[in-house]
Amino acid sequence: MSPLRAQLDKLTVGDGYPVTVIGIINRDPNTFFRGSYQRTLKRAITFVGEMVEEGADIIDVGGMSTAPGATPISVKLEQRRIVPLVKEISKNWDIPVSIDTQSSLVASAALQNGATIVNDVSGLKSDSAMAAAISESGASCIVMACNHQPGDCTTITEVQGALEHSLNIASSADIPKEQIVVDPGIGFGKPTYSDLLILQNLKDLRGLGHPILVGVSRKAFIGYVLGYPLPSQRLAGTLAAVSVAVMNGAHIIRAHDVRESKDCIAMIEAITKAKDG
Repeated sequence: MSPLRAQLDKLTVGDGYPVTVIGIINRDPNTFFRGSYQRTLKRAITFVGEMVEEGADIIDVGGMSTAPGATPISVKLEQRRIVPLVKEISKNWDIPVSIDTQSSLVASAALQNGATIVNDVSGLKSDSAMAAAISESGASCIVMACNHQPGDCTTITEVQGALEHSLNIASSADIPKEQIVVDPGIGFGKPTYSDLLILQNLKDLRGLGHPILVGVSRKAFIGYVLGYPLPSQRLAGTLAAVSVAVMNGAHIIRAHDVRESKDCIAMIEAITKAKDG
C-alpha cells in the first residue's frame, strides 16, 4: 500500500512525517473544557500566541461548541466569533488555520479571511453545500466519522462506513484526495468502551487511504476510566491516550495542551526510532 499522506496548507502530514499537533481554541462558552475558551478577541490572540510558542503546527478555531447537549447558535454569531480571530492569526503568524464548523457559510467566511482547512465533525453531511465550498476554495479538509450526528458511530466498522460515505461526498465535489484527513470521532457522547475499542483498532482505518487525526484531549471516556468528572483533571489520561493513538497510527493529534502533547509525542518517536549503538 502507498504511504498515507495529505497536504494541509503548507504541511505534509502522514507516513514518514512527524506527528502533527493541532492547537485548539474555542470562542463558545459552552465548550466542554473551559481552558480552551477565550471570551475576548484580545485574550484569544494572546492564547494563540502561547500555543504557537509551545509548538502548535496548526491552529483550530471553533465558534460553536460540538459537545453533547451544546446549544446551537446562529450562523451570524458563529461568524462574529471566528472571523476576526482568523484574520488576526493570519496577519500575525505564518501558521495554517483550521476552522471547526459544520456550516458552509461559516467555512466560506473563514476561508476568505485566511483559514485554509475545514474541520467538519459531521463529515460533510450536516450542510449539503459544505463539500462544494471546500472544493471551490481549494482548501484542505478533515472529515469526521458521523452518520447523522457526531457520536453516532460506536464501532470501528461503523466508523469506516461513515468515513467511506464522507470520502465519496468529497470525491463527488472534486476535493482532491491528497487534501483530506480522516478522524474516527472519539467522544461526542459515545459509550466509553466504544472510544477505547476504536483507539485499540485505529490501524484498521489505514485501509481508507488517508492520514488519521485523533482528538482525545480531556474527553469524557478518560474521566469515566479514571474517575475524574472534571476535564481539568484529565491531562495524564489524555497523554496516555495520545501515546496509544500515535503508537496505533495516528498522524495528527488535536490537543488542548500543546506543549505536553508535543513532549509526549517526541518521547514516543524517540523510543520507536531508537537504534542500538
